Amino acid sequence: MLTSKERAELRGKANSLEPIFQVGKNGLTPEFLAQLEGAIALRELMKIKILRESSPVDARTAADEIAAYLNADVVQVIGNIMVLYRENPELHKPEPKKKKTDPGIKPGVKKARAFAKSRPAEKSERASSEKRGERSFAGREERGGRSNRQGRNGRGRK
Repeated sequence: MLTSKERAELRGKANSLEPIFQVGKNGLTPEFLAQLEGAIALRELMKIKILRESSPVDARTAADEIAAYLNADVVQVIGNIMVLYRENPELHKPEPKKKKTDPGIKPGVKKARAFAKSRPAEKSERASSEKRGERSFAGREERGGRSNRQGRNGRGRK
């Protein structure tokens, strides 16, 4: 049985769905109910339309009969459209977690890599990064601390 909050959430999700089955002049045949059984197992939530002019059953009666046969819950019946829900536990299984460690790396190698990342870069590494276009703010002292570039008034920055 659904709570009112679950029912409201399912109504919101069903709002964008299109009816995938129609109950017509033949009514609720065993073949039709078998097709519904397969469809609700894959979708969990589905809309069914009742053709008022030709159907021998009304929407509320058909919804109750189908829900009883499928062991599903009637979310809503509005006019000639019904929404049914049956939870499929296979669709909600959590995926197994993957290990983040690489079995090919030895434990001592991880520590060495962490140490290499923590030490400051050498001058040769700094020069190569500047050639690649990466900014390095460590060289400001070498340039005198301030830029000698002229501003709009033609004088150097102060």
